[in-house]
Amino acid sequence: MACRNFNTINQPLLAPFIYNISKNSATKGDSTNVVYINGKNFMRNSTVMMGNFVCHSLYNGSNVVGFQIPWNEIENGGNYIVQVINPSNTAPNMTNVSTNSTKLLSNAIPFMVFLG
Repeated sequence: MACRNFNTINQPLLAPFIYNISKNSATKGDSTNVVYINGKNFMRNSTVMMGNFVCHSLYNGSNVVGFQIPWNEIENGGNYIVQVINPSNTAPNMTNVSTNSTKLLSNAIPFMVFLG
């Protein structure tokens, strides 16, 4: 039996979704540097945003991604929105996917920052 030649696989790319985060607040100067996000559809190249800050992301699988709180950039305490962004031009283990530059954005989860 001969193998079929598939040139393009049209699999939909899914937006990430956040169920919860490991903690919903942190105080500058405490030992919290990494917060873990539980959800689905995370990718190795997902980006975590905390407010307007792009955070260093730690991929732990399609259901968990962590991020480092950008303490060196935060000047004001308050409520920050945490979201995960997947680029839509790539998919895990896929090739020949559209090069559309639109980003796939998760739901928003509040995160409170205290300056101490």
